[in-house]
Amino acid sequence: HPPNRGGLTYKPMLKHRYTPDIKTSPVPDDYNLLIHYFDWWAESLDMKMPAYVWDRMVAAKQQAIDLDDRRNTPLDFSFGDFNFQILPNGAAGGKEFVLISPDIRMEFASRNRSFAVSWRATAAGLWEHGLDRLVDQVFFILEKEGFRPNQKYWRKLSRADYAFDIEAASFTNEMIPEIVHQIICPKEAKARGDFFARSGRVETLTVGSKRGLQVQIYDKGLEITEMSGKTWMTDIWMNNGYSPETDKNGKEVHKNVWRLEVRMAGNWLKSRSKKTDDGVMNMKDPDHFIANMWSLITEGLYSRRLTSRSETDSNRRRWPLHPLYALAAAACGHQTAFVPVGYHPTEKSKKLQDMLIANIAGTLRSLAVLRLRGALDEYG
Repeated sequence: HPPNRGGLTYKPMLKHRYTPDIKTSPVPDDYNLLIHYFDWWAESLDMKMPAYVWDRMVAAKQQAIDLDDRRNTPLDFSFGDFNFQILPNGAAGGKEFVLISPDIRMEFASRNRSFAVSWRATAAGLWEHGLDRLVDQVFFILEKEGFRPNQKYWRKLSRADYAFDIEAASFTNEMIPEIVHQIICPKEAKARGDFFARSGRVETLTVGSKRGLQVQIYDKGLEITEMSGKTWMTDIWMNNGYSPETDKNGKEVHKNVWRLEVRMAGNWLKSRSKKTDDGVMNMKDPDHFIANMWSLITEGLYSRRLTSRSETDSNRRRWPLHPLYALAAAACGHQTAFVPVGYHPTEKSKKLQDMLIANIAGTLRSLAVLRLRGALDEYG
């Protein structure tokens, strides 16, 4: 792929605040961090599509339409020596062509537009292969098809989601509607504890907006049990100490696994730029984001945080960080290399968790002096 990976520059909007010293609650013994990694990665690329590629896509899309006038059937399409399918429809935002594969989705707008190429890694692709491999694959495909960058800075990160899957039986009992009163977030956050509940139990708790920063907690085990489309995810869990239950019909039932997901996008990323000795780091530049990802994820957790209720302190902002968040924050302070599931892991997550728990206190002390841009506006 091209040696210049296309970072961005722009006039920065810099804000500096110190993270408050937030206490943490003890992590119960039944909490187990099964795995954590990216679950969504989307970029826009300022690249020029060759005319012959455009013509080939026009012909293939029309063939797909001719085969099914209801426009429900994609057509097999070879692109950059990889197998894709081209959809008979475009996509929002003026995207004329959409190519899909099990690992990657690519969208293409008019050849005359800037940043006309968009791509997104699928969740399955990220967990199986890892982000670096998918980025290299996209660059290989586009170079093979003759795409070239239009300018020096030709990559923009649109959105990145980072997920923590945590087995926590005791937390399941806490997920009742009153839990929204334990949320602390900036005043401008769009949602301050939206939730979906069934039979008196909260299944999904969402804080913030996907257009900026959003943190969501949801019952991942229930989602997989009911949708039964991501059994590969439970295989990952079981490789890391999880044991599913079985109902009377012999079907696997997945309980007490909660996903804590930090979703970072748009102006929230842009406003997290910071000055360095070499200039400005723009967090919409994918390489700059990766270099700062742990502090960004931690900032997301703290600025849309769940706390543990205190019976002796009426000031909710002083309530300690909930164990679910504490475990995730500890992982951010004790980074380990992600091993794609296409390869065999060499260390079980329970061993890593023991190290993480021991590291929580030190991590939180470090966070108290970490310079996080724009976090926790309620502290001014």
